[in-house]
Amino acid sequence: MEIRLLLVDDEDLTREGLLHYVEWGNLGITHIKAASNGIQALKIAADFEPDILLTDIRMPHMSGIELAHEIRKRAPSCHILFISGYAEKEYLKSAITLKVDAYIDKPATPDNVSLAVARTAEAINREREKSRLDMLRTRNLGRAEDIVKDRVALILIQKQTDWRKFHEDFVPSYFTWPKNSPCYAICLHIDFPNFPSYPYADCFNIREYWKREGIFSDTEYFSGVVEHLCIFFLVKTDSPGYLRDAARKLQQWIKREYGKESTAVAGPPVPSFEKLADSYHSAVCEMACICFYEDRPRLTLLSSDFSHKPAPASLFSEKQLSPERYAALLDTIASERFTDIDYISQKLYELYLFIMQQNPGAPVYSLDDFRSQSLPRLRQDMDRQISESLFPSGHEDYEPKIRQAIKYIYQYYGDEKLSVKMIADQVELSQNYFCTLFKKNCGMTVNDFIVKVRIDKARYLLKNTNLKLYEISRQIGIPDANYLNILFKKTCHMTPSQYRREA
Repeated sequence: MEIRLLLVDDEDLTREGLLHYVEWGNLGITHIKAASNGIQALKIAADFEPDILLTDIRMPHMSGIELAHEIRKRAPSCHILFISGYAEKEYLKSAITLKVDAYIDKPATPDNVSLAVARTAEAINREREKSRLDMLRTRNLGRAEDIVKDRVALILIQKQTDWRKFHEDFVPSYFTWPKNSPCYAICLHIDFPNFPSYPYADCFNIREYWKREGIFSDTEYFSGVVEHLCIFFLVKTDSPGYLRDAARKLQQWIKREYGKESTAVAGPPVPSFEKLADSYHSAVCEMACICFYEDRPRLTLLSSDFSHKPAPASLFSEKQLSPERYAALLDTIASERFTDIDYISQKLYELYLFIMQQNPGAPVYSLDDFRSQSLPRLRQDMDRQISESLFPSGHEDYEPKIRQAIKYIYQYYGDEKLSVKMIADQVELSQNYFCTLFKKNCGMTVNDFIVKVRIDKARYLLKNTNLKLYEISRQIGIPDANYLNILFKKTCHMTPSQYRREA
């Protein structure tokens, strides 16, 4: 710990002797400054902020006692050591209110100064350690209470709760709500990346907002965080209008504090805290639908329980979709607004992975990132991502018909019947003109480009799967594995087996 000492003495010999012959570092003094009078010492103290003032009493312009009073006004915790002669004992009675730590008799030798300073430094360290421990105890007590209140909140939103045990554990020490009092559960979702995996301090700050602003007292609400979902509040109030205003103020504060939009959903009111789980789960379901289907913040107060609309199993019966069919599926889900969001996200992600596996090298969402997207954002990002994966960068200056042809090749390279004529018909060009235009743009023939795409896919599958060569050849539109072996060796200058060993 740092300890700063300010030495003040108008006698140059005494002052310089103490500065150079006392081993201050061994006494725990980390910083020391010296002054020749009280006025100079006050100027130094303004920035230096001493922990110990070691000063002579008899000095011109300002006595040591006057200096000590001024220092104490600015730094009440500063410890005072006086250097005094025998004749000054009576004079020192006026300093009794200063609670001086020690009086060092003149002449002030390095030994007696060292002894007094060492004792004072030890006292300072004890005070600081006690202060640190007191602060930790206070903080830990507060944290312990917060942990218990978090536990209460999580129990209140559970469907199955042992209320007898709840009363034994938490009533009335931590929970004082009457059994028959109207309550609401509110879910809050904030547009943070990877919400709610932001620092706990931010989470705590948001949850304490109502308490700090005096909107609700700490006995009127409980709050918690559900992983991968939202912050939630459980509120005891009989005024839905007041609840709406409080939630809107919280949204406005989050916008000012974090620059983020938020969506808040209050479940339907329930007559008792024992029914809060019903209000909470309705709010959760409505929140999930709002966050998935919409791309704008909202404040919603439900008047009745959430109405479920599960997606039919036939919706995901196709295991392998083209990008176009995938886009149509997103349209269907958006129009129907099915409510089992976790199930829909999981199934959409499986189909998304299939599409992206056909385009090795393209960046792929993790499941968590995928689930964090609203459907409008997902549709927008998917269109961009699939388009970029189907059409590699660096071809932006190609003519539109050639870009369309390349995209078609990336979509259907796995069809062994893919031909130049099929592609030319797709882009509505004559075969001869299409071939000329393609080579002008790409610097290679259409057939060479198809082979390149298929070999790139074969390399990806050799490196990332355990498929046999004949299985790979079928997937990339080359039904003859021996022919694939020949093409691969010609292109990559090694056999597929060698490539797989070295990959």
